[in-house]
Amino acid sequence: MSVEQTRKNRDNQPLEDDSVVAESKREQPSESSLQILQRYWSDLMHGGGKNLNKIRIDKPSNSSAAVQMVLSPEEIMQIARSKLEQCAFQSCCVHSIVFEHSYCIKGGDVELALLLQASAEMVANQQFDRARKLLGLCNQSASANGSTVERIVYYFARALKERMDLERDTETEESEKVPLNVEEAVMSMEAAIIACVQDLPFSQVTNFTGVHAILDNITSARKVHLVDFEIGSGSHWTIIMQDLANRSEPPIESLKITAVGSSKRRIERTGKWLSSFAETMKLPFSFKAIVCDMKDLRKELFEMEADEVVAVYAEYRLSTLLVCPNQLHNLIAVIQTFNPSVMVIAETEADTNNPSFLARFYNLLSYCTATLDSVATCMDRDHQYRKITEQVIHWELIRNVITTEGPDRIYRHAKIDFWRQFFARFGIEEEALSHSALYQASFLIRKYPSWSHCSLDMNGKSMIIKWKGTPVKSLSIWKFCPVKNN
Repeated sequence: MSVEQTRKNRDNQPLEDDSVVAESKREQPSESSLQILQRYWSDLMHGGGKNLNKIRIDKPSNSSAAVQMVLSPEEIMQIARSKLEQCAFQSCCVHSIVFEHSYCIKGGDVELALLLQASAEMVANQQFDRARKLLGLCNQSASANGSTVERIVYYFARALKERMDLERDTETEESEKVPLNVEEAVMSMEAAIIACVQDLPFSQVTNFTGVHAILDNITSARKVHLVDFEIGSGSHWTIIMQDLANRSEPPIESLKITAVGSSKRRIERTGKWLSSFAETMKLPFSFKAIVCDMKDLRKELFEMEADEVVAVYAEYRLSTLLVCPNQLHNLIAVIQTFNPSVMVIAETEADTNNPSFLARFYNLLSYCTATLDSVATCMDRDHQYRKITEQVIHWELIRNVITTEGPDRIYRHAKIDFWRQFFARFGIEEEALSHSALYQASFLIRKYPSWSHCSLDMNGKSMIIKWKGTPVKSLSIWKFCPVKNN
């Protein structure tokens, strides 16, 4: 399908994954979650909860006398969900089940996860009075400073409470809001994001692997033009700069980077730093900043030259336009005019773009469980930016996805299967990552002991980065069908 034909079929509504609209019912629990349930649930519930003291989360006891069963936060969430699925299969009332076993609710992470998910089920069914009672129990144990599960429940419970308040046109009480100095948070946000990139594996792996994929496509280029739609600090481009500086044949005649974004100050600061780095490498380098809305983007802004080899890099950028499909289509149309040799896409591997509230809740819960657990593992508890990471970045995501609908829901993510179908409309074909790029990604993960729970998997030709088995990020490579320049 041509770009023009695609434009005729679009509208101004947020672009949602139509493939999941029909799946309004909850997904069946995965086989792995049922296996976990079989292993652990009988110990939790047998004998009226007498064995609850055997479960230790996050900090297992060193005592050999106690039976230790160490569960990951994701396993805990799966156990709770499997129990709710069993209730639904047996036509049980979740509310009754929870309160019949209220003597078991002693603040354990498994029970806390059960309370949260039961609350979400009731919010979805507009059983607000019952949901408030369960959320009240959540608040007795949930904490922004507790275990990973306690922190997750803390944020999700408040988002559910806010959703109910909005539906009833009542204001959220001040005491219910996440306690944080907003001004300090905004000032520290940029530094916190940089800290996340440095300490967590996800962006480092995607940047490192994506840049190597670009190098694989510019081996014979004399003039290189890199277009970055979310450049950040720009440190990932130093790998290419060093490679080109050390290359003898063919010699590099020019390297140009064009950065597109919304913050002129940040982009220009990155440009100055990259220019200084290029000077030390004695590279013929130029940098251009483009600050504009995606709807105003056009080819002429990029100052393309006919003999340049163009590579496009977009990290977590396309998903921000799912709420504005016109702008997303315009972006792809403009990129297509570049005739790029390769386009590298890094995106969040989660479906928070589902029109079903309950499906969206569970997808986000799984993703945030993994990412918050990675924060707890890779960043010290007293890290100065950890609080910002959790109470601003994660909270804003959770709050927006859970409490809002329609155009107000600006945080939308889609999995690689969605992007594969989307790009197919434009004749954009998926390319395989080279063995060298995959090896470099695996090597990078092995360098850091705190990243030992990070793993790589493949979905078709695309790389999926997981944390304790939960997909978190995707990296994919795309080739455009050539178009004629006007």
